[in-house]
Amino acid sequence: MQRTRSLRYTLFICMFAVVLAGLFSHSYLLLAAAVVLAIVLGVVADVVENRPTNPFRKYNALHDHHVSVGE
Repeated sequence: MQRTRSLRYTLFICMFAVVLAGLFSHSYLLLAAAVVLAIVLGVVADVVENRPTNPFRKYNALHDHHVSVGE
């Protein structure tokens, strides 16, 4: 998790920078393209952020005592 911190922050900064560039361009077409690119960057950043915990996802249901398994 700590090894990918700079990569994650860079992706999130790029995501906001792309949207700001789309806003400053005063073009709806470029803004729409920037928003789509920002969403893709956000998904990639989310995958990078969650990759270290994916092998332990199967244990999450066992730790939620207020929810029965199978719901």
